[in-house]
Amino acid sequence: MEETELLKEKRGNLMKELRTLAESTNVEAELQDVDLFKLLTVFEKVLKRAEEEKKQTCSSGYPISIYH
Repeated sequence: MEETELLKEKRGNLMKELRTLAESTNVEAELQDVDLFKLLTVFEKVLKRAEEEKKQTCSSGYPISIYH
């Protein structure tokens, strides 16, 4: 029995691990509060940002886009 205890690896950063687990649980709780309005608001912002990126030009005068 003593031999098996000696072979086990000691956990050195227990407090750090507990803090990390608590933070991930907090994120999961925040995800439960997401509703359709928040999702659509973020989606609208992403679409606006994509349109702005399409309008940008580089020094050659051609539009910058990976879609062309």
